[in-house]
Amino acid sequence: PRALDFDDYEAVRLLLEAGADPDEGIAPDPSGAPPRAVPALHQAARRMCSGRIAQLLLDHGATPTAEALGHTPWAFARVYGNR
Repeated sequence: PRALDFDDYEAVRLLLEAGADPDEGIAPDPSGAPPRAVPALHQAARRMCSGRIAQLLLDHGATPTAEALGHTPWAFARVYGNR
């Protein structure tokens, strides 16, 4: 998430190319507990990342309709004022 904190396109690209999963946190825990991580696209939306980073995450498989804490990435962007 620190690469997203700084809107660092190159760091995010390197992480994704090294195998980072942009959807980590979507699947429920095997114990049945709700997910404990917020997916990268949601994090990018709430951290005011650029559209370029959002597109990079989507290009690497981020699910745009996934819900985290009951909300989609689009809802996170609206709540946090990211356009």
